[in-house]
Amino acid sequence: MVIWLNRIDEFVVDDSETVSNLVSYWLAESRKSKHIVFKFYFRAGVPPAPMTSDVDSSKRAKPDARSEEKSWKDSFPVHAAACEGRAADLREMLTEDKSQARLLDDDGWEPIHYAAWYDQVAAVQVLLQFDPEVVNHTTVETLSTPLHYAAGTGHTAVCRILIERGAKVDPLDKEKNTPLVLARTLKENDWEGVVNLLGTSGRFTIGKKK
Repeated sequence: MVIWLNRIDEFVVDDSETVSNLVSYWLAESRKSKHIVFKFYFRAGVPPAPMTSDVDSSKRAKPDARSEEKSWKDSFPVHAAACEGRAADLREMLTEDKSQARLLDDDGWEPIHYAAWYDQVAAVQVLLQFDPEVVNHTTVETLSTPLHYAAGTGHTAVCRILIERGAKVDPLDKEKNTPLVLARTLKENDWEGVVNLLGTSGRFTIGKKK
């Protein structure tokens, strides 16, 4: 069973309580099957990250995928390794072809975006070792940098590494949000640590309403 939601605002949901109730329902449903995949584009600028009940990228097939077609994991092995934190595999693949650090998957994400979202510190370090410039690369649709993703999900260690390696602290995504905005708005995991790390250097810009 797969739930594939491209935009939560298709439901015309504007209040956080309703969103919370919807997410709680979907998460409850996810316990019934290991094949449920959640993919949200949140109004507040949250990246379109695949959310799974267990972070197993092999389960992330599109709803219309045919059995004979390659899975996302098979089609994008570098992305999968970054997503799952398999740093040794990532290093091996990039040693063979370091250009794969910039490869876009079907959603317009590079491997470092998955590593940042899923708090895969070692994977982030490997990717930056092979291609330092990806630290400020953006996704195709939301124009989000790895720092947007790490800050929005409250991953302080990844944020620190990205900043030390040259990440711009206050880039604007498509919704005109900075990483600091996302950390303060979403309050995920160690969001306070992220806010302290970013300090006042991020411009607190409210995302545009749709």
